[in-house]
Amino acid sequence: MSKKTFKNKGGFDSLLETNNEESIANKEKIFTKPKLEKVTFRIEEKLMTEIRNMAYWERQNISEILKSSIELKIEKYQKINGPINPRP
Repeated sequence: MSKKTFKNKGGFDSLLETNNEESIANKEKIFTKPKLEKVTFRIEEKLMTEIRNMAYWERQNISEILKSSIELKIEKYQKINGPINPRP
């Protein structure tokens, strides 16, 4: 009994083939994630408890709650003071 070769017969691989340029563009869209930085900071227990409670009730994780809070603070700062200049 010999092995069967399925090359150039279509088969499963032919179902998955797509336009190469199109697949590269789709991969870039799918795999482009923002670079995350791990940070450590100290915070009052009461505030952290409130953040945990918010995350629980909003069905989000703590990182999402903090991210949205920081984004709102940055927007508010920029409305008052204009664009934020980079550090020297």
